[in-house]
Amino acid sequence: MRKKRLVSVLTAGTLLLSIFSGCEKKSGYEKLLDKDSPVTVTIWHYYNGVQQTQFDEMVNEFNDTVGLDKGIVVEAISKNSIGELAESITASANKEPGAESMPDVFATYSETAYVID
Repeated sequence: MRKKRLVSVLTAGTLLLSIFSGCEKKSGYEKLLDKDSPVTVTIWHYYNGVQQTQFDEMVNEFNDTVGLDKGIVVEAISKNSIGELAESITASANKEPGAESMPDVFATYSETAYVID
């Protein structure tokens, strides 16, 4: 069980780092970023408990370091479970009344991704 959590936390960290690694390497993006007028990137996920705590710590560290320097703010929102996340994503994609706006990034299983696509 601990091994699964470790793998999940490492996967989440890798995802977060890979999302923003492109911003640093492409000079065109740097011109669009302004630390005085930060860009907000919203991420919906299904982590809870230890995974959510670890992910939130990584997001906070990013926001307090690279994000602060580059003008990027990450807002991570837990939807509590895969089922609730899938429902929220589907509702947003279908523009159902009362649904939240689609996030910039979300974690999901392939079944939901196929429906959204």
